Amino acid sequence: MDKLRIGIAGVGMMGREHIRNLKLHPEADIVALQDPVAASLEAGVKQLGHDVATYDAVPDMLAKAKLDAVLVVSPNFTHRQVLEPLFASGVHILCEKPLCTTVADARWAAGQAAAYAPVFWTGMEYRFMPPAARFIDRIHAGEIGRLVQLSIREHRFPFLEKVGDWNRFNANTGGTMVEKCCHFFDLMHLIIDAEPTRVFCSGAMDVNHLDERYGGKTPDIIDNSFTVVDFDNGVRAMLDLNMFAEGSEEQEALTAVGDKAKLEAFIPSGDLVLSPRVPLRAPKAPVRTHVPVDPTILEAGTHHGSTYYQIEAFIDAVRGRGPVQVTAQDGLRAVAMGAAAELSAKEKRVVTMAEVWVSPLLRRPHRPMIAAMDAQRRQFAEEGYAVFERVLEGDLLDLLRAQCAAFVSREDSRMDAAGVNSLGLSHRGKRYFANECQREQPALRAMLFSKVMADICAATLGPDAYFFFDQYVVKGPEGGLPFGWHQDSGYVVGNGGPVDHAPYLTCWCPLDDVSVANGTVRVLPFSEQPLSRDWILPHQRQPGTNDLVGYSGNAEGLAIEVPAGSVVAFSSRLLHATGPNRTDKMRRVYLAQYTPEVMLNPGTKRLRRNAVPLLLDGKPVAHG
Repeated sequence: MDKLRIGIAGVGMMGREHIRNLKLHPEADIVALQDPVAASLEAGVKQLGHDVATYDAVPDMLAKAKLDAVLVVSPNFTHRQVLEPLFASGVHILCEKPLCTTVADARWAAGQAAAYAPVFWTGMEYRFMPPAARFIDRIHAGEIGRLVQLSIREHRFPFLEKVGDWNRFNANTGGTMVEKCCHFFDLMHLIIDAEPTRVFCSGAMDVNHLDERYGGKTPDIIDNSFTVVDFDNGVRAMLDLNMFAEGSEEQEALTAVGDKAKLEAFIPSGDLVLSPRVPLRAPKAPVRTHVPVDPTILEAGTHHGSTYYQIEAFIDAVRGRGPVQVTAQDGLRAVAMGAAAELSAKEKRVVTMAEVWVSPLLRRPHRPMIAAMDAQRRQFAEEGYAVFERVLEGDLLDLLRAQCAAFVSREDSRMDAAGVNSLGLSHRGKRYFANECQREQPALRAMLFSKVMADICAATLGPDAYFFFDQYVVKGPEGGLPFGWHQDSGYVVGNGGPVDHAPYLTCWCPLDDVSVANGTVRVLPFSEQPLSRDWILPHQRQPGTNDLVGYSGNAEGLAIEVPAGSVVAFSSRLLHATGPNRTDKMRRVYLAQYTPEVMLNPGTKRLRRNAVPLLLDGKPVAHG
């Protein structure tokens, strides 16, 4: 059997651990190393023990080395950049944890992996530590009965020094709860076999790195924390992390308590202890077993043999001998749990998983109520936008999808009648703006005046909200036109509306999963464009597209990638734009707007558009 030709992207400390372990596997042949840092490449070649092709850029390695698989072991913050060319290459991929440093990038990676035919594997070594693996197997075999509580303790040494000290700052790592603790959140999900719903984390940087300065900046990474996670099957889990306890005899301790027994695993000793329940005052009956690890494999890494056993399982998957045991979806979930923990520690509150990400496997639908919208409320006030994920899933999303095609056809008919291929902002086959849809199809009012929309308006607009305007915005496949940077208020003024109108709310509701590829919305937060908070900027109409453009600078903005059924809410003063649709499917969005007061046309003082109350003095208005 031919060996697998493997390249490694990133040959720092962890990359060299992979080199040592790959050298032990009889089917692995390391034929290329990539790293932009010359010293790291030199150390990687030395670790390998013989000459090998080296590259300072991933595309160059892919173009010149004939590879079967690539291991991504670069710094956390580079993962998306490294993965982009890999997903276009057709090689098998093992991407070290965390999958990415943000939920948005991790969601992107999971989406790419879902459509990727070769193996994609998220590196989660702790699953493969032999004592942990045996611990998991025994729980799933029912030895403790019905699992009720799970606790994981890691008391260890501080973060090691990495190239450029990148691991000292949350912006580079995702934060300790993402960078380090994604391992443990992944274990929780694997063991409990349910979806996380709520996270509370109390943590801070209390001991380590306090006297360190890098470019005048002090590190900001948590060095100790307690985290409690609730799961949707009723099981709860806790993580106890301390990174200034390097003198601990046992670095990791895993404890699962069921209705029949307790099981513990200790690492590095490798001992497991099963403690069945006994009657009061009866003798205890613990049973201790030991899980050995091959000394050669132990010596090859610092993760109790798990790096080798994971590589072995990855190669089995590539060869078709076994399944992909750690998917990109697993990596996304672990990042989302870590992000929720970081937010919880920062804001000192319980964070629902719905605030950061909702698993498609969640057993119960999530509808964040107003009490759970504090984070979105603050972000909207500070930055001009907020995201409410999956709040329209179910009947409301089905309703919006069902009506969309008819309104696209309506726009085509209008262009046919006028003998043109563009009318206003609509361009046949490329981009459609179909407005005032609820007037023709009253069924849409079930969504416009729903409790979900009332909650969103209360969290963003305030106690009074009037329905103002609705439209479908659809981009055609394979070349659907972009839409230029603008403020929605700029269109009101540009089309003869009042210049002094109060900022209103736009709810951008994707009917399909939206991404950069199919032209999702990009925003320029108020913190990046402070003038837009208080002013309606001058807008210029563009010939050809008829777009009103209020910004022509070089900022790319923040791309908001969310699943279908979400609501991206933003102020009418927020600069935003959408990109082209480069996919082979339509990108469909329903847009609903609400004002805090009735808007009148200048001069005539007649009603502009609509003004149907949804909220008055914070109370929903009933509509029969």
